[in-house]
Amino acid sequence: MKTSSKAAVSALCFALFTFAAAQQSFANSETWITLSPEGQGFSVEFPGEPKTLTTLRRLSPTDSLSSNNYRLELDNTTYSIKVSIHVPTPPTAPAEIFDAEEGFLGFKEGLLQLEGIHLLSEKEISSTDGTPGREYTTSSQGTETTVIHIFYTEKRMFALSVANPAGQTGKEKQARFLTSFTITSH
Repeated sequence: MKTSSKAAVSALCFALFTFAAAQQSFANSETWITLSPEGQGFSVEFPGEPKTLTTLRRLSPTDSLSSNNYRLELDNTTYSIKVSIHVPTPPTAPAEIFDAEEGFLGFKEGLLQLEGIHLLSEKEISSTDGTPGREYTTSSQGTETTVIHIFYTEKRMFALSVANPAGQTGKEKQARFLTSFTITSH
């Protein structure tokens, strides 16, 4: 599989997993915590303690995508960050390197393929350390709005998302979560 095809498959998997979170319910907490898991290369503030889901998806005979998804549902809003890393097979093989532009394009194409999801806006953003990213705002059949921030480094891809019922307030919490994200290791 060519690198660009792998990037597109990786981005599509990323898009699908980003939207899979909305069905889970977690404890309501108003205490903001800083999450900075060892070896994951980021820190971010959550308005409570998130739950973790780890997945490993085979992309090709020589490449898999390992992902950790940290997710919290609070007051009808889902806060999520997913970090994915290519895992070579065998482990001594060189890992795939993410291409940000291919990843952004693949992620957007993946969003557009999801049934009932409408892309409302897309804009260029950057993380606190200057890493280029994209912000996508989507609507799910007019009932839910999701803001997604995507960042790629050479070794990792990060997706932060906040999903809430359309028209719901709480922009301050949403902004705090999204702007607190920091890449600590590329």
